[in-house]
This record gives sequence, C-alpha cells and structure tokens, in this order.
Amino acid sequence: MGVLTFTEEFSSPVEAKRLFTAMILEADSLIPQLLPQVVTSIETIEGNGGPGTIKKFTFTEGYKYFPKPDAEIKEEEIKEGKEKAAALYKVVEDYLVANPQAYA
Repeated sequence: MGVLTFTEEFSSPVEAKRLFTAMILEADSLIPQLLPQVVTSIETIEGNGGPGTIKKFTFTEGYKYFPKPDAEIKEEEIKEGKEKAAALYKVVEDYLVANPQAYA
C-alpha cells in the first residue's frame, strides 16, 4: 500500500487546544456522536493516543474506504477527500462554538 500525504490549513474562531482535544484526543466519542450518519464508532486498536496509535474507524453503509492493490488515486479523489475532511472540521468547529464549555 502506498502513502499519500497532503497538507490543508483552516482558520477557526475556536482555540487550537480545544479543536485538537475534540478532533484528536476525544474523537472516539465525539465524532460518532456528531456524525452518526457517517461514523458508527472509533476504537483504539493499539497505543494510548500518542504517536504510533492505531485507530479503527467504522463507517456507515456507503462510506466504505478500502484501498485496492495498485490503485491510482486521481486528483478528483484527493479533492473530494479534502472536502470531506473540511466538512468534518466544520461540524466539530460548529459544535465547539455552540458549546463554549466543551473541552475548555
């Protein structure tokens, strides 16, 4: 399996520490709660949340991601993935703005 890396930057009215806590440290419980139509669960397979931690995301029907051997990733697929990531970011950001006490 190949590795694909890209960078995307977003600005936010929410403090970086709160966003990091919500989207990374507490994602296991928060993401399935905010997006149950996309993610049913997130579980830690190995590690304690630090570098090298492996997490299993279980997606609802229609949101399956299975890499195919020797598959080529097209520019349009990268764009679509970035748009989905931005949408996830926006959902978490909106939740934090509406709930200023969360992850403070």
